[in-house]
Amino acid sequence: GLMEDPKKRVVINKDVCEGCGDCSVQSNCVSIEPVETELGRKRKINQSNCNKDYSCIKGFCPSFVTVDAEIKNNTKFKDLGELPEPQYKTNQDINNIMLTGIGGTGVLTISAILAYAAHYEDKDSSVLDMTGLAQKGGAVWSHIKIFEKNNKPYSQKISPGSADVLLACDGVVGTKPEIQEVISKEKTITVLNSNTIPVADFITQRDIDFKNNDVFQMLKKTTKNIISNIPAISISEKLSGDAIGTNMLMLGSAYQNGLIPIMAENIFKAIELNGIGVERNLYNFNLGRLYTINPSHEIFSFLSENEVKELNSVELFEDRLDRIKNYDHKVVGSFKKDKNLIDLILSEEADTENITKDAIKELYRVYAIKDEYEVARMHLESTSKILDNTFNSWKNLKFYLSPPIISFLKDKRTQRPIKIAIPGYIAMPIFKLLKSMKFLRGTFIDPLSFTQDRRQDKEHKEIFRNKLMEINNLITGAKSKKLSELIDASKEVKGYGPVRAKSYESFKSRINFTSKKRSRVLSNIFSFKTKSNIQAKSYKTPKEKGQNDKSFR
Repeated sequence: GLMEDPKKRVVINKDVCEGCGDCSVQSNCVSIEPVETELGRKRKINQSNCNKDYSCIKGFCPSFVTVDAEIKNNTKFKDLGELPEPQYKTNQDINNIMLTGIGGTGVLTISAILAYAAHYEDKDSSVLDMTGLAQKGGAVWSHIKIFEKNNKPYSQKISPGSADVLLACDGVVGTKPEIQEVISKEKTITVLNSNTIPVADFITQRDIDFKNNDVFQMLKKTTKNIISNIPAISISEKLSGDAIGTNMLMLGSAYQNGLIPIMAENIFKAIELNGIGVERNLYNFNLGRLYTINPSHEIFSFLSENEVKELNSVELFEDRLDRIKNYDHKVVGSFKKDKNLIDLILSEEADTENITKDAIKELYRVYAIKDEYEVARMHLESTSKILDNTFNSWKNLKFYLSPPIISFLKDKRTQRPIKIAIPGYIAMPIFKLLKSMKFLRGTFIDPLSFTQDRRQDKEHKEIFRNKLMEINNLITGAKSKKLSELIDASKEVKGYGPVRAKSYESFKSRINFTSKKRSRVLSNIFSFKTKSNIQAKSYKTPKEKGQNDKSFR
């Protein structure tokens, strides 16, 4: 039988998340995926393929919460109207379809459905699935051939340069040499999933460049045409409630482009024969068709809403200034002053727009430290909204935190401060209290200013500001380079507790900063020091003296 699916689910509050990647390091899990926001790359849990071992919670980060819940499944699918039948672009006796994707997302299901659909249409087919060692998260591709009864292909494998269609459910896999071998500039038409599924290197390289544009350009150069570039994961996740329908949505797009030489009714029969999530799969198939016909349809309006807007340097500063005012009005003046200093540094440099934006983003990060007051505010304002948008209903809310008051308690394995599960009915009142106390931030009566983390953040801010003044004294031409180096080094300071401490030490090393030794008044008073060497005389007992006097003959 099947093991019961646990109701306990993990969610990351992206506002609290620093994007440090410690959760990926601790869990080694590919279900932790990047999410690009206005404040940079954060993390999210892919609820569709989460294996629920909950090891990601070990990441030293207060953004994790758990609830007992079920994924929000939209059982009442919207009416998509009548969809016109496509004009087929493949009329060959043998049609070669190269399907690429990621293990665990239903790639082999698509190839099986096409094979059964061909049977219903009184055609023959062959499928050669290449899974290698991939069970979940690895590269998978399939050689699919659909042909008339009186035609027999020489091989199940598509010959070099012979693919008619590249159905790239994952574009990165489409760039592999094994795939590039069978596609051609003369005949291969591509349907590409514009959403990126993270590669395994994302686990260890938190800021890895997925090179989406490079993947697009490569497929554009090596195939005849990219006929559709569809954000399949986003559409499936939002409109059908589950990202697992991505590949079926891609198949719908390929069909509507006239690239699948099978009638829709036979594909429907094959989906029904499969018997798993029939209504949802049919809906995703038709969503792919509709997007191909009309990507501006109102049902897809959420795509533009979720796009991260690209702001120019003036707009970006206004945005960050508003955020700083909301964070702490006491630091607004210093923030403006440092922004003016950045403008002065770059006033005589060339091509400064991008570096100005990078400097503003980093300046904001250095000022808007996610201390206990800020984390409390973020959880109060956004955690419930995130849970409501993800689940139909939820209960047993728990936060996983490491309060400073128990930081002396260490995990036996990692030697990090322990994290404890705090029920929501306890955590929420504490958060409200902390939020109301944020006026203490930066004052001499701030009880949290004496913790190691807060002293470290204060020093980071001082170093950054002092470095800006040093850079301003350099000659023209060297300023932008040094500023860029400072920004790149400071960007590495992410996370919380020991994770942030480690990245902070790396930052100081990169900029060749040496911490000044703090004077310890009390320890100096009660310490004993002398410049002369004092040697202690050795004392021998009478017995030892007698033994030493003995002679050996």
